[in-house]
Amino acid sequence: MGAAPKPEYELERLKALHAYNILDTLPETEFDDIVSLASTICNVPISLISLIDSERQWFKARKGLDTSETHRDYAFCAHAILEADTPLIIEDASLDDRFADNPFVTSAPNIRFYAGHPLVTPDGQPIGTLCVIDSKPRQLNDAQIDGLRALASQTINLLETRKLKAELVIEQQRQRLADEVAKIGHWEMDVATTQGYWSDQVYTLHGVDKETFDPNLDSGLSFYSPEEREVIAEKIDRLVEDCIPYVFEAKLHKRDGGEIFVRSTGRPRFDANGKLVSIFGVIQDITDSVESEQQIRHQHNFQELILNNMPDVVFVKDSEFRHVKGNSAFFELFPVDMRESIIGSTGVEEFNLDEVDAFQAKDREAFDTGFSETTERLVVRGGRAHVFYTKKIRFEDQDGQPFVLGLAQNVTERENLIARLVASNEELERFAYVCSHDLQEPLRMIRSFSAKLQEHLGDQLDGDTKGQKYFAFMSDGAERAQTLISDILAYSSISADTLAYAEVDTAAIAQSIYEDMKRSTRDRQVDLTVDALPKIVGNHAQVYQLFQNLINNGLKYQRPDATPKVQVSAQEFADRWQFSIEDNGIGIEPRHHRKIFDVFTRLQRRDQYPGTGIGLSLCKKIVERHGGKIWVESEKGAGATFYFTIAKTEHAGSSV
Repeated sequence: MGAAPKPEYELERLKALHAYNILDTLPETEFDDIVSLASTICNVPISLISLIDSERQWFKARKGLDTSETHRDYAFCAHAILEADTPLIIEDASLDDRFADNPFVTSAPNIRFYAGHPLVTPDGQPIGTLCVIDSKPRQLNDAQIDGLRALASQTINLLETRKLKAELVIEQQRQRLADEVAKIGHWEMDVATTQGYWSDQVYTLHGVDKETFDPNLDSGLSFYSPEEREVIAEKIDRLVEDCIPYVFEAKLHKRDGGEIFVRSTGRPRFDANGKLVSIFGVIQDITDSVESEQQIRHQHNFQELILNNMPDVVFVKDSEFRHVKGNSAFFELFPVDMRESIIGSTGVEEFNLDEVDAFQAKDREAFDTGFSETTERLVVRGGRAHVFYTKKIRFEDQDGQPFVLGLAQNVTERENLIARLVASNEELERFAYVCSHDLQEPLRMIRSFSAKLQEHLGDQLDGDTKGQKYFAFMSDGAERAQTLISDILAYSSISADTLAYAEVDTAAIAQSIYEDMKRSTRDRQVDLTVDALPKIVGNHAQVYQLFQNLINNGLKYQRPDATPKVQVSAQEFADRWQFSIEDNGIGIEPRHHRKIFDVFTRLQRRDQYPGTGIGLSLCKKIVERHGGKIWVESEKGAGATFYFTIAKTEHAGSSV
């Protein structure tokens, strides 16, 4: 059996076939009539409209055959479509090598005779055949062949008509859907009778029943208020008299009780002689857009109200640095006589050149990068100086034109307060330094002459327990006072320290502290572990003091029978170094974790653990000066781990 080869244009042929959406559809009378007529003309028992799909042939109409489809390999029609211009006629299939062993020849329906005329689309693609079949050999005369050709052409015409109808239905469905979504209806009114035609959507917009409502000029106008009805009627009269199209927007009162806003257009329609015969147009529900416009208007008014009640200055500049908008606080910056003229101008004439350059530099930065911020001093003609913290943000309008929105907060009082606080702090630091330094001298004198007096009395104190006790109190008190003053002096000097920042080797600092510790604790075993530590940028003396205080605390706050263990570690992050100093000491209750960094805070009795309560507050101040923070994680009796960070910056914390 010889299966027909697939033509080179198979993809285009299948595309043309599928465009008809005909495969696997129900029987249709027009196609059934064609196969009946073909069977009669050719005097054969079997007639088919066969469509050749990719792997099968399917029969749209059939006479004398029960099956609805076969495999393409067995299809005589698959051979017929290879020659699109001429019919394929097989007088005796049993004698044709292509079909002699075909199962439809060797068994039912025992085909002997076959004649098939290709069904060729308008663009030349053969999609199937109109064929006639007999179980005995025979021939067709010229009239029968012409009749087969005519019926094949009619079959294509039916397919084309069917496709156009389907496309028209789809287009109508799309139009109806579009009208429903857009809430648009179509109408027409006969000028002579004023009788109207309304599309379904027009009835829906008016809230009336298509079956019972009579659309005409009077009934159409009845949906509007008397005032609007008069305006609309006048527009219609002008169209009838002068053929002037119209558009109107009005509130429509629906029959079902609702109200909508509509836009209606009217156009003249003329006959072949140029005579006006009707008015046609569309009507659309524009309620959503009207309400949106009202909402935008209300929102705009609300925003204006908000802006004008804001204490901060708000303004908008265009790309030429001209003011295009401002709130009440903005206009109040300027003298009364220039407030009306400031919009549309830059206002630069009110400021000196340095100020203008600074303003416009920040304007340019905002236009270029999208954002700028600065603290600026402003003096307008006849006014006092103001300091503003100003942010400028670029935005674009609906047309893509760039603008800058300015938000300026008056920080004059804040800046003045900061200046006073800075001056006060500097004065306090100088006072603390001088006071601490001057107190050292009398304390040294007390200690010195106390020792001389004790030496002078000599043997007289032997056996005088009370006298020895008094001398001990005196010496201890003076020593503690000196220590306290030294700590206060160290604390107050942190902010005053103006030494330049430089590279600090924290590993070398830890090693130095370790060596000092070994020399001072020869009679006591301690365990200090130092992991790999980095080089940072900071004040060397302060960083040394920070490490020394925290490590010594880990060694100091221990149980009497414990072997002190302290581990120093570091971890790197993108913008900072994080250090940890972990000990196995007595620990700290969580409720005290924040309190211990306050000045003069002590949690233990002085006779158990001596100190002034300044050490950790000193550490906190050093860390903050280096752009970091410090905290502790600990439980009572379970040791403590102090963490602190140092910023990765060349001038970390230099402004603190």
